[in-house]
Amino acid sequence: MIPTYKIGVLGSWHLGSVYSVVLAELGNKVISFDIGKNMAGSFNKILPPVQESGLAELIEKKVSQGQLVFVDKIKDFALCDIIWLAVDMPINKDGRPDFSFIKKVFKDLIPVLRDGVVIVISSQVPIGTGRIFQKIVRKARPDLKFSYAYQPENLQLGRALESFFKPARVVIGVDDQKAEAIMKNIFSPLRVPVLVMDIVSAEMVKHALNSFLAAS
Repeated sequence: MIPTYKIGVLGSWHLGSVYSVVLAELGNKVISFDIGKNMAGSFNKILPPVQESGLAELIEKKVSQGQLVFVDKIKDFALCDIIWLAVDMPINKDGRPDFSFIKKVFKDLIPVLRDGVVIVISSQVPIGTGRIFQKIVRKARPDLKFSYAYQPENLQLGRALESFFKPARVVIGVDDQKAEAIMKNIFSPLRVPVLVMDIVSAEMVKHALNSFLAAS
């Protein structure tokens, strides 16, 4: 039997709303929250903020089954086995990613992390962000035991659910065996190859995917 987990997804726009429901569909209990937005009420009324084929219907299914809950307090993440950052990256006027927002979100999250938590990032971030985030956690909570992983998403607008459930492969970046085992368990229902690499390489994969899509 494949293990399932209690996952807190931070982010409720396109990336976060899709990841919240697909991780629930894979059998996990998911709690979704977004800092600075009052999205819980809309989601619990099955009113997602973006239009994706099948998204509202799948949210309704998972909410009714009790596998997906939208909350308005980050403290509800305190008992989660996994915290998954799926915050859409803002872009500055000059076209550069605004890294400051996701960094603030990450700092707001640190106080509620439980010992042994696995932190997963799927947001697009600059290469080397994983090292920065891990240093931030260790500085703020030196005694916290945690693992870190990066999983580059490859969701196509308008076909996000299909992109997630029917990938050619899944890429994960990890730096310890615990994170590797858990990430493989999570994606095992997809029955596709899981490519394991270090975190920096996985961050590079995300940028390579974007470059490929832009050129295709």
